[in-house]
Amino acid sequence: MPVITAATAATLNTAAKAGKVSQSVMSVVPALAISATQVYVAKKNRQLQEKLASEQQEFTLSMEKNRQDFQLEMHMRNAELQESLVLRNHMLRLEEVKYNFQIFCEQAEYRALIEKWPLVNPPQVVRAAQMLQDNTIMLRVLFSHTADPLFNNIVFPTVEQGIRDFIDIYANDFDSQNVIFYHEAYKSNFHGGAMEENIKFMLNEIPVLIVDANILPREIRVSFTIWGFGASSLKSKHQSVFSIPYERKLLNGVPDADYYDNITFKLLAYIKFIIGYSYDAYNLIQYDKAPLFPAVAQRELEFKENYQYPVMGIPELADAFRATYCEMAKTVWNSEKLCDTKRYTTHKTQLEFTKSVLLHMSDDETLALLDESLTAWVSLRSKDSVDKFLQSMIDDSGLIVKYFSSDDKDYWGELSSTYLATSKKQHCYKNLVLKLQNILDTYADDIPQTMIRPNTHTVLDRKSEHRYIEL
Repeated sequence: MPVITAATAATLNTAAKAGKVSQSVMSVVPALAISATQVYVAKKNRQLQEKLASEQQEFTLSMEKNRQDFQLEMHMRNAELQESLVLRNHMLRLEEVKYNFQIFCEQAEYRALIEKWPLVNPPQVVRAAQMLQDNTIMLRVLFSHTADPLFNNIVFPTVEQGIRDFIDIYANDFDSQNVIFYHEAYKSNFHGGAMEENIKFMLNEIPVLIVDANILPREIRVSFTIWGFGASSLKSKHQSVFSIPYERKLLNGVPDADYYDNITFKLLAYIKFIIGYSYDAYNLIQYDKAPLFPAVAQRELEFKENYQYPVMGIPELADAFRATYCEMAKTVWNSEKLCDTKRYTTHKTQLEFTKSVLLHMSDDETLALLDESLTAWVSLRSKDSVDKFLQSMIDDSGLIVKYFSSDDKDYWGELSSTYLATSKKQHCYKNLVLKLQNILDTYADDIPQTMIRPNTHTVLDRKSEHRYIEL
């Protein structure tokens, strides 16, 4: 058995102590590691909390700043809106003041105008009376007084009654209702251009004819003012038409009755001519109606014992009739606007126009009007010249069914009979029309009822609503 010496024992004892120490150290190290970890984690948590607190504070500050900026922006916008509303209210108030002032001025102007309104009937009554139930607008005729009291007292009452009787012929004998005249229509002796302007201001878009007889030292100047149709419905036209020699004749301070009777009926004849011509022009332009004045004038000639001066019994008026009605026809049918809107009926209107003025026209004037009607009819069917087109149907009667309807056949019969009413002088178109009429009289094939599509009339009527030309 081995012997343990003191030295060995001391070494072992030292080793045993060292083992215990080592074991003690080994048990302390984990504790230190855990403690260090806890310290680290605590530090990190504290740093995280500090960071979160800092970020929270920054977020809170940012939100507060944004809230303050938003409130500031809203306050600024509200201030701008309030300023804009204040300005708008101010401008509206100014507009209201301006409008109220304008209304006040217009009311004052209207009151002043009504005080100077020359007619007995107020403007509202005048306007309402001119619209018929079929939407036809009546032509209102007014006869203006003059500054001469002698004429106003002696001549004008008879003239006004004569105008009334003349217009009654239209309504009673020819059933033409769209013309109106009131005698004694003025409140007092209003006259002159200012009076006409007052009337036009209140009646500026409805047809009105004002006839004026201005008494000058050596003549009576007869003129008219008209508006409501023509180149523009609002444009008025004034024109002096006739001049009648005149001198003031008094016997012992009393007007010469025979002289003034002669002046009265001669003046009445001239005024009838102006009214008749204007009314025919109005009806032709607006409603495509043939002139009626020739028939009315012929009625006067048939009862000329009742008239000292029948219109067509005065040579200068008969000459004026031919000139003015030829000019009327030329003006109307040279108007592209009118021809475009009534292209398919122009030839009929031209024929009816010619028939109505036939008795008062020369043969040359009548033939010229008939040629216009024939040319308009041919232009609807061919671009060839009139004589070439007619000759082609005369040579080949089979073309008749291509270019004629039953309505055209009726038109052709009236056209040929009107041509026949002229003298026997040779005329190119006249001869061709009569030859073709002879063929139509014996034509046995069926002729179609119409050559225009059913909806064409509607289109044409719609196009004809606006027709303005200058007379």
